[in-house]
Amino acid sequence: MLIAPFALAAALPLSFEDLADMDARIAAIGSAAPVDRRLKLPRCPLPADIAPMGGNAIAVRCPSLGWRILVPLVAAPQSMSAPDIRKGDIVELYVDGAGFSVSTSATAVEDGRVGQAVRVRPSDGNAAVSVTVLGAGRVRANSIN
Repeated sequence: MLIAPFALAAALPLSFEDLADMDARIAAIGSAAPVDRRLKLPRCPLPADIAPMGGNAIAVRCPSLGWRILVPLVAAPQSMSAPDIRKGDIVELYVDGAGFSVSTSATAVEDGRVGQAVRVRPSDGNAAVSVTVLGAGRVRANSIN
């Protein structure tokens, strides 16, 4: 009996990413909008990579399948929320460049909320640098002096 290839493909169940699970993993990184429920992303063989992208989005990607989405960060109204980092907090400082990403710990020099520019002092004792607050305990370098 010969089965047409399209009939076989139609008989196989399609497996898509669990967007609710993806939202939960993203929430561990920062306050982001929910992933668009209209997306039908093929399930990644390994857990999708989730990482901050600039000061206003989180990147979710599956390198083995070649898909990537950006999920926008959202900030609570500033008058109603406490700072996401406070002066003296130890934070994770991320630095990205062409083809690389590194992180180190730093100490906040001032209070800040998601999306705001603040200064932190790297753990190596160098001068304070300007960063963007990504979420509680997480910042990204704006520029390296």
